[in-house]
Amino acid sequence: MKKISIILVVFLIIQTPEALAAINGQNIFDDVENKYKAAASGWASTLTARASWLFWVLALISMVWTHGMLLFRKADIAEFYGEFIRFIVFTGFFRWLLTNGPQMAHDIIGSMQTLGNTASGITGTTPSGIVDRCETGVE
Repeated sequence: MKKISIILVVFLIIQTPEALAAINGQNIFDDVENKYKAAASGWASTLTARASWLFWVLALISMVWTHGMLLFRKADIAEFYGEFIRFIVFTGFFRWLLTNGPQMAHDIIGSMQTLGNTASGITGTTPSGIVDRCETGVE
């Protein structure tokens, strides 16, 4: 057992230079971001379709439950209409969020990047640009 441990330690010491090799840091974060965007663009339609289906199923369950409770209470027609209008407004709002949420998130990220550019006085910053500036010592 001791021989195996010594062999393993020697092997790891020999392999260390490759493990500590420098990574070319120029634009590495931009490359990762671009690869992620390319991969995520294919997910959007599938995820939106599944989320929409789930949304409508849950909306139907909510409507049946709410109006079923009104029936059991023997509510008058005004309560039914009031509850239906409330249901349509809230369902419409959350449907709008589901449809426009990804673009809103993208816009928020873009506006934060613009805000950071304005605050720092540097234009066109990217994730790699910030790291590259730190590596070179430029402030």
